[in-house]
Amino acid sequence: MAILFKKNITDSIIAGVWKITETLEDMMSQIKLSLSETDYLYQFKSEERKKHWLASRLLLKELMPGKYEISYNENGKPIIKNELFHISISHSGNYAAAVINKYYPTGIDIEKQRKKIENVADRFLNEKEKSDILKKDYIIEKYHIYWSAKEALYKVSGEKGLSFRESIFVEDFEYKEEGTFNATLNGQKFNLYYTKIEDYFLVMVNG
Repeated sequence: MAILFKKNITDSIIAGVWKITETLEDMMSQIKLSLSETDYLYQFKSEERKKHWLASRLLLKELMPGKYEISYNENGKPIIKNELFHISISHSGNYAAAVINKYYPTGIDIEKQRKKIENVADRFLNEKEKSDILKKDYIIEKYHIYWSAKEALYKVSGEKGLSFRESIFVEDFEYKEEGTFNATLNGQKFNLYYTKIEDYFLVMVNG
């Protein structure tokens, strides 16, 4: 196991990123799954998807040790049974990310930096957001952060079919390799944290 990032974002929020280097068998030996969790795992056909799923569970156990079971609501959002706390997970390439919020619904997203994101920007950015990004430096970096911010807030909402362009708005900010910025979801304001880890961008909801 290689935890690249582990941080207490606030007193009630902890997040981490795990670089997946283990075999599927190694990961299976490190966790005891319930019957329902085992059934859920083996619905995935690819080994990569199984690894993503296991890595997120192992990472959550590292961030918050204890006995609890993860299930899914009607929209496929991962939840802790009895709502002891709130979680969100993400994965990309050989990385899995997770965040735990003790009190409020949360969201996280990790994405590998790719230049082709420019080709799909119109699908998730409104005109003001595009203008804000293009008038400054670090255009590719901000495209990724805006995308991940909207993914993270989509997970907070749990609302299927939510429009990234019409329902989630990111406020302009000065890019650094780590920082915070604001965004609104259906008119409600949120603060988000971001950082760059190797060639990946990580964004999560602070509150």
